Amino acid sequence: MAHWPAGLKATVVLGGAFGLWVLAQTGDYFQTYPGGFTRAVYQIMTSDLRNPIVLSWQVEPASQEMLTVTTTNQVTARREDLPIGVTSGVAQAQLIIQDEAVRTLLENRKSLGPHLSFILPGGARFDTAARETIAGLSVLCGLLTDPKKPQRRTLLAITEDPTAPFPPFIQLEEEKALGSQASSLELCTSLQPLMDRDARRFGVLFQLKLIEFERRD
Repeated sequence: MAHWPAGLKATVVLGGAFGLWVLAQTGDYFQTYPGGFTRAVYQIMTSDLRNPIVLSWQVEPASQEMLTVTTTNQVTARREDLPIGVTSGVAQAQLIIQDEAVRTLLENRKSLGPHLSFILPGGARFDTAARETIAGLSVLCGLLTDPKKPQRRTLLAITEDPTAPFPPFIQLEEEKALGSQASSLELCTSLQPLMDRDARRFGVLFQLKLIEFERRD
């Protein structure tokens, strides 16, 4: 993978074998886990729920060769919304992370840089903006588009920190009718110029964001 000087606009093709980096529960996360204590809290918003799902992930050493992993999810919703809302929220996170383009980006995250364009297997494109900070983690913000899904786009923040179990920010958007309320950015604000290139209006279908992160060696 070529490394490009900061500010240079380039098109890079990411290839190679695709590992199954789907969720932190896969073996890759623990094989590269450097040890110590990690706590991460994420919030999931979907169109099916009024309140967010809160996911927490904690890893701590139990002995020299053992780890204790604690995960929880919490949401407050009407009874009739719970079966579909909770299931769809977690399922959507899994589908996005399983996507070939997203997996390729995560596997090549150390080779990514700001203000570049990356062409991915299958024809998807990832345009990066600036490096920002989310919950104390340094992230690279980018906009993922796919010609096979022209009405959708994904805002994605990627961190090189191997102890973060999920990307710090994922926002899936879909084109909406003219006159509808457009999506707004509270994270990865450096993406706004890239988003403004498209005159269409987009609404948020799904959002996952890191809201707390604690790390101790």
